[in-house]
Amino acid sequence: MKYWARLNNRGNIIIIFTGDQRDGTVEVTEEIYNLWKTTGAKEGWIYNNGAYGPAPKPTPTLQELKALKMGYIKQKFMNAMADGVIDFTIPSSNTQVKVDARRSNTNNDLQNVEGLIEIMQLQNIPQVEYKCYDNNKYVFTLQDLVALKYALMNYGLQMYAKKHALEDMVEQATTSAQLDAIVW
Repeated sequence: MKYWARLNNRGNIIIIFTGDQRDGTVEVTEEIYNLWKTTGAKEGWIYNNGAYGPAPKPTPTLQELKALKMGYIKQKFMNAMADGVIDFTIPSSNTQVKVDARRSNTNNDLQNVEGLIEIMQLQNIPQVEYKCYDNNKYVFTLQDLVALKYALMNYGLQMYAKKHALEDMVEQATTSAQLDAIVW
């Protein structure tokens, strides 16, 4: 087996590894490798500030942290839109229910409610049973469904407003601590 080391300007080993040689490295003996391991160092560790340890990860720039935070906000927004549930009071019965507010490629509850409203209007249907988030059916009048439609629309607007406000906060942040404080 071959052992490779990278040396600092003083000739001290700063990293040792096995396998293929990399640019800027020299071959060392097994004896040197074993001696190096007695310091408590592990393969792939580097010599830094007088001790061996894992290679430090580079500190990301503020722009990189902002990009990561923007990705976090986008993912949380997409989750909120795909998995949304709202509390809704059926106006005609004053019944409190939870209703799906999902908007995704496979589930779009706003479109379902809009379609149901259109059918009720075309066929002059006064009320229907509508299955809510708890999988129970509740009686909804046409006016109840119109109110639900606006509640679902409002949920989407609230999620967009929250997303945009958080994105603005990210753009205005000047420190990593400010970015850390931004949560969905």
